[in-house]
Amino acid sequence: MTEGLSIVIPTHGRHDLLAELLESISIDADGAGFDVEVIIVDDSPPKEKERILQTAAGYNAKVIQGVASVGVKRNMGAKEASYELILFLDSDVKILPGTLHAHMERLVHEPEDVAGCLGKVVFIGQPTYAWQVIEAMQLPLPFSLYPDLVDYVTWGPTANLSVRRKQFLQVGGFDSTMPRYGGEDVDLGFRLDNQGLRIATAPDAVAEHAIETWGTWNQNLRRLWSFGLADYYLLIRHPERCFYGVVP
Repeated sequence: MTEGLSIVIPTHGRHDLLAELLESISIDADGAGFDVEVIIVDDSPPKEKERILQTAAGYNAKVIQGVASVGVKRNMGAKEASYELILFLDSDVKILPGTLHAHMERLVHEPEDVAGCLGKVVFIGQPTYAWQVIEAMQLPLPFSLYPDLVDYVTWGPTANLSVRRKQFLQVGGFDSTMPRYGGEDVDLGFRLDNQGLRIATAPDAVAEHAIETWGTWNQNLRRLWSFGLADYYLLIRHPERCFYGVVP
């Protein structure tokens, strides 16, 4: 594979947020110094899909038909990737200048046992009371603080996570049999770790995450319910990670 970076974005609706993300990628890619491709894996309803197709065409981004599972979407995008390094971004983030270079630099200069790189995700927008409760519960910590605190992590949120394609496919990518409650990023990290592979961090790789997708009680009640179910299945799949019922 030639040198470059493939960006994989799973989508379902959120056209306006996706447009902001594509614009931020375009700005950062202009000065990156290497080739960048964008692959959008979408399963939006027809009207929203048409808007996404039109916007993607304006940024020379490839759109492929996906399924409901976000993990499967990311696997599909990774298989379509032209480059060895793949960056997964969520559709409700936008990246700051220097993010693409930071991911590339960290992975290029790390040994082969470093299979991925976690960037930082900072939440922006008008805080709501529902968001402030989530923030007080420290749920955003894996997104915002890990890259500042440590050089390597066992897992990282896929809102801003790059991987080496070879090692990612070697462990089977995201587990397509995981129930659709989330936790596929934690599961991937554990499986990489079980193979002696590490995830580095890059605090200069920054994605801004819209609070609006975490800003209402309904959104966060569904999120907490899903997180709880995901933890249940993670404990079943990785009992060696348990200590008195806590995932380390």
